[in-house]
Amino acid sequence: MNQKKFDRILDRADRAYASGNFWTAIKLYWVLLRERPADPGLWNDIGAAFHRLGRMDDAQKAFEKSIELDPGSYHSYANLANVVLHKGEYERALQLYDEALSIDPQLLPALYNRACIFGLRGDYNRMLEELDRGVLALREDHYMALMSRWEALIKLGRDDEASETLEKALRVNPEYVTIYISCRLSGTELRWKSGMIHRQGGKQANTSTTSG
Repeated sequence: MNQKKFDRILDRADRAYASGNFWTAIKLYWVLLRERPADPGLWNDIGAAFHRLGRMDDAQKAFEKSIELDPGSYHSYANLANVVLHKGEYERALQLYDEALSIDPQLLPALYNRACIFGLRGDYNRMLEELDRGVLALREDHYMALMSRWEALIKLGRDDEASETLEKALRVNPEYVTIYISCRLSGTELRWKSGMIHRQGGKQANTSTTSG
């Protein structure tokens, strides 16, 4: 396969991924992997697509292969951490996020998801500390981090700070905040989704990070 054809198929795969057609993306990535089985970026991308479909074992194998081929693949470390976090393996997830952050200390999805682990464990002081010195130090308008911060403050009984944080989140993204609070008031469980990082034609890009 010549480079022009390879690039054309990769573009189709990336567009399929971006539009939510994950099975189509997987089929196209497999075509490319048959040509270039040692391409760590392709393994990362197919892993991201598997993750979106809930095929966690397939996603895990793909991310592990990407890391084997490129130990500096920080996005694959973060994505693998998301998979093991989904499986409830908190300690291993923390280790993998730390690996990703040792390579790219400003990787927002890893910083945010790492902080959320402490909330999942009930350690809201540590969660608050991680959010403040990590995600929010780099991006103060990260509305999902702001809402996680609000919830941690509520749990800690720091109501005045919680109100200030909520007001800030409302200024940034009122729609998200409204949905978040409505779910909390109704007792509906917000589905926690960790952000996948997709290469998108050679560039690392955060595709989604939401939390509840």
